[in-house]
Amino acid sequence: MYLSICIPAYNRPNELKRLIESIDCQFDDLEVCICEDLSPKRVQIRESISSLKKDTSLTINYYENDSNLGYDRNLRELITKAKGKWIIFMGDDDVFIPGELQKYIEFLRKHEECAYILRSYENMYLDGSSEKFRYFDQDRFFEKGEEAYLTLFRKSTFISGFTFQRQLVLDTLTDRFDSTLLYQLYIVAELTLNYPSAYYSTPFTRAYEGGEFYFGSSEVEKEFFKPNVINVKGQIYFISSYFKITEFIDEKYSLDSTRKIKREMSKYSYPILAFVRNSGLDTFRQFKIELEKIGLNVSALFYLYYYSLLFLGTKITKKIIILIKKVLGRTPQL
Repeated sequence: MYLSICIPAYNRPNELKRLIESIDCQFDDLEVCICEDLSPKRVQIRESISSLKKDTSLTINYYENDSNLGYDRNLRELITKAKGKWIIFMGDDDVFIPGELQKYIEFLRKHEECAYILRSYENMYLDGSSEKFRYFDQDRFFEKGEEAYLTLFRKSTFISGFTFQRQLVLDTLTDRFDSTLLYQLYIVAELTLNYPSAYYSTPFTRAYEGGEFYFGSSEVEKEFFKPNVINVKGQIYFISSYFKITEFIDEKYSLDSTRKIKREMSKYSYPILAFVRNSGLDTFRQFKIELEKIGLNVSALFYLYYYSLLFLGTKITKKIIILIKKVLGRTPQL
């Protein structure tokens, strides 16, 4: 098997069906691997998958976890169950952009020396607008080492389209980062430090604003997160988890990446701040204080984003940032 599209499924039967129906490539050596994580809508998901299997030529391998493993452990479950040389992770509420998956597979076949590929993607917002997340003007390739790790780490948080060679991560699987919701970033660190990697500049996956989120449903996550609830404690734990991973990598490889990545995240902290802005001004101010405590205020841009969101709000600030990106054709290099 060449490619496994791996989907951690939880409580979204309709969105999962939409995702599978968006797989439009002409490629036989492909499986869809789904691990359902004991959600309240397990029966609906099971029935939806059974119906899809009758109507599609895709190979769909569907598994049901005996217990709710949580996000990070379920990713590892998918890695162990997948059969493909390459894995593409997809969130169950995202889709492939029509016509683009076939092109991406062709890119993979040309660059099998790479262990990890950073994807571009597109966001669709509730107001009908869209935003493409492109980090460089064109495809790029990286030798193994710290530079690739530092360049690709933060940009790899969004799960859909996350692509890597399965065999190369099997010896590094660990439960050390369960509950962080960031296991994919540990994969990025290990692969980029030890193997060549690449950036693919054409968006081929699409995310939709406004869906429900279920982090906090599992035993391992519920101390820090609550489903569909945005709170300062959970968000600070989430941001701190980036550095839980980098500190482990620093110790393992004798690096100083935590300080460098913290500075980069400060320069690109708009989405971190914006996520909490609409939870009320008192909550937003407290969130800023907590981010300062963990050292995310090490660039002037952190305060530019904060005060722009504070006085202009998310709608106007987002429009300004999207306009800048459209003018440049990519995310600015700050």
